[in-house]
Amino acid sequence: MDSKIREKFLNKAHSNAMMISKMIDRLSLSLKLENNSVDVRPEKFSLKTLLEDAKEQLTQKYKKREIKLECDEVSISADKTLLHLVLVNLMDNALKYSDENILVKVEIFDEYIKVSVIDHGMGIPEREIDNITKKFYRISKNGWDNSLGLGLALVKYILKLHNSDLDIDSKIAAGSTFSFTLAAEHQN
Repeated sequence: MDSKIREKFLNKAHSNAMMISKMIDRLSLSLKLENNSVDVRPEKFSLKTLLEDAKEQLTQKYKKREIKLECDEVSISADKTLLHLVLVNLMDNALKYSDENILVKVEIFDEYIKVSVIDHGMGIPEREIDNITKKFYRISKNGWDNSLGLGLALVKYILKLHNSDLDIDSKIAAGSTFSFTLAAEHQN
């Protein structure tokens, strides 16, 4: 076998193995969340820094897209690893289902912080909104996009562990806003 063809084949096999491993990890996490066997480990950290980390991770995948962050420096207390997963899932979906750049906006109120991920994509039919956070549910039944339909279900479970809910506002051909709130960390 030609060395270039062999290298291409091995790279593709490695890529597919990593994708399958990631899917298994997500399925395992989904089961743990469903069975309440995930330990939430809250810690105080900078939300802005966590958003920048999530942005950097997705910038590698979506090199020609911009993720705009509107976030002042603010500390929160939450499970950093789980919240990172929430942010990456919401931002990845916004980029996946939109050809435009996206905005992640953080609003700081007295008692809570609101995080919104805003896209200008195809939007979600109203009849689908209640279903998209269900495990294994996917709107697009056509084609294979390496998705098990777990992302928003994971987001919903994780937010519930943080005493929050996922709010979805969407208009066909105008885009969607996925938002959630977290308790504000009071400075003493």
